[in-house]
Amino acid sequence: MIAPDHWIPFSVLSSKRGYTLGKSLTLSSGIGFAHGALSVLVSLLVAFAGLVFLDPLEIRIGAVFLLVAVSIYMVINAIREEKGNENVENTSILVSIVPDPAFLPIALVAVAYGNIFLGLLSLVFILASGISLLSVVYVARGSIFRKLEKLKPATVDYVVVAVLLLTALFVYIS
Repeated sequence: MIAPDHWIPFSVLSSKRGYTLGKSLTLSSGIGFAHGALSVLVSLLVAFAGLVFLDPLEIRIGAVFLLVAVSIYMVINAIREEKGNENVENTSILVSIVPDPAFLPIALVAVAYGNIFLGLLSLVFILASGISLLSVVYVARGSIFRKLEKLKPATVDYVVVAVLLLTALFVYIS
């Protein structure tokens, strides 16, 4: 959750909307916990499907497809945002909540140690996601937050799209 695509959109939007520090921290931890829980759930489902039904190449192709699809969606909304459509400014927050495959390798290794170990690691991952986003937003609020306030939400969306496409490229070539 310390990657810029998770905390910059939230930081900019909460600043733009004038959220208090307390509200920003409460929302960021909630988003972090939701992201962690969804990431664990999706990773466990993918691990199960991968072990039972899918070839590793099919999983990689699916991951790249999803990353590119979300990027295209965000670019379209960023363009709409630049034209003054305020209803799409929450799009970049979507990336903060959408699950990522970060937990998948952890889950695959943890399976060898049993379900209790896998459950404990899942819980730790969820807690770390919530606490790390909370921490990064707190630090950003005191230092670079003021500079981030000047960014247009569409600019943040383009930065997030770049991070997502670089992630897709990494998944594709690895």
